[in-house]
Amino acid sequence: MGEEPETKPDIEDEAVVHSQLLAGIPGGPSLISQLGYVPEFHDAMVREMHLSIRGPSSIQLWLGVGNLSQDGLLVTFDIEAVLDMNLDYFRDNIMFEMLLRRPTVRLERTNYLDGDVAPCA
Repeated sequence: MGEEPETKPDIEDEAVVHSQLLAGIPGGPSLISQLGYVPEFHDAMVREMHLSIRGPSSIQLWLGVGNLSQDGLLVTFDIEAVLDMNLDYFRDNIMFEMLLRRPTVRLERTNYLDGDVAPCA
């Protein structure tokens, strides 16, 4: 019997979900309109980051964009609750990218079960 290949997230699907979520949050459509594309915040500078496990959080980013009059945009995300965050490739306050994702439900660890469950779209 052959082993099933390991499934990896489809990058195109992640980009589509990110686009949909960004377009659905306050200020998202305006940001997309100003830039002319859906940003993935590649090389954005983190100006300020406030993370809380018990309350609201926020991330303020500077997007260097040459076609705007001030050569960039200041973008602030006000976050009701941080469910999951991965800060790989984050150096000198510059992020590689930031993609918005739908939340997953984290199962409590038991002797029998551990993992993530993604909601059906």
